[in-house]
Amino acid sequence: MVEDNNHLLILALDCATPLTSVAISEGEKIITSEVKKPKVGHSETLMPMIDAMLKTEGLNISRFNIIASTVGPGTFTGIRVGIATAQGLSIPHNIKTMGIRTTLAIMLSVGRSEQHYAVVIDARRGMAYVEWFKWVKGRELPQTEKDIRLVKYEDLTKAVNGYTAVALREQDTYKLLEDESIKPTSPREPIAVGVAICSNLYSRIGVDTQLKPLYIRKPD
Repeated sequence: MVEDNNHLLILALDCATPLTSVAISEGEKIITSEVKKPKVGHSETLMPMIDAMLKTEGLNISRFNIIASTVGPGTFTGIRVGIATAQGLSIPHNIKTMGIRTTLAIMLSVGRSEQHYAVVIDARRGMAYVEWFKWVKGRELPQTEKDIRLVKYEDLTKAVNGYTAVALREQDTYKLLEDESIKPTSPREPIAVGVAICSNLYSRIGVDTQLKPLYIRKPD
């Protein structure tokens, strides 16, 4: 069933990348968002961020219609923290959950100033996750041109050729691309904002996604 998105309250989380981010949206409006670099780890950072945000906005978790999190690709520990937190908050209140690909959330946090994008996430061990997107006129979500693949560092320049590269400044892949005279673009908003946008759009068109880890490579 397609939900009434005008007042759909969404709590969006991202821990799949080096930064921890949280966003709250109502319909198409982003009410608030925050991003932090964890001093210890995502698990010690995420819940205090959520609690502070709810207190500031005068909201109770039971009011939310959807709790969504990135599910990968990204850091295995971070993915698990985001998913476990979303599950832990949703189950007592029977709140719907959604899992959003990290690459898609990043893409929606960038915008659509160009037509073709290649989203790059550092996979470590000399590898990167890459997904290729295309914006199609009249569509609110980018279209995947090529599915997520693991690409060796040395093949990264070739992999993003012809696309606007998107990379996170906090990761080695950003500097790798810069060293090859490629100027990557970075998300303009916290990645959790992209999670909120995608969750709202998915809900509007009746798409359900599972809150399950997306592992392109086997977890450690």
